[in-house]
Amino acid sequence: YAQALFNAARKKDIVERIAEESKMLLTLLTDQPMFRHFLEGPQIPSWKKRELIDKAFKEKINPLLMNLLYIAIARERATLLIAMFQEFHEIEQRAQGVFPGKVTSARELDFDEKLRLKGALEKYTQCQLRLEYRVSPPLLGGIIFRFRDLLIDSSIRHGLDEIKKCFHGREAEAQ
Repeated sequence: YAQALFNAARKKDIVERIAEESKMLLTLLTDQPMFRHFLEGPQIPSWKKRELIDKAFKEKINPLLMNLLYIAIARERATLLIAMFQEFHEIEQRAQGVFPGKVTSARELDFDEKLRLKGALEKYTQCQLRLEYRVSPPLLGGIIFRFRDLLIDSSIRHGLDEIKKCFHGREAEAQ
């Protein structure tokens, strides 16, 4: 669904508009659980859902998005709308040469640290990155970086685990 939406938007040269409008819908779906439950609820007839969508969005969002909403409701795929919009944004970012990555650190990184780290990781991957930052105190220090199928674990926890494996390996050899 997301790829079809992207292809149709690109064909009509309205990717930016669809991106903005789908971000608004994504925010609405994630921030308004009653709205999401209404659309996802199997006990509510499709015609009522379509009626609400018409009243709320008919003149506000592009017909491509309206059609996607109609199709999702008709095919009982409303539970996938959040994932569809998220995937659309991933596709749109990749088309612009921006790729997602994840950084996990033991503590919150400040703005300058994030900036330096992003620069170093972009140089290493030779890609423009949109990084998601997470904090995990059990790492003790260092970072874990995930990008596509690449994993770089420079955390202190990982280093200690490696030392532990090495130590246990030598213990086994000695016996």
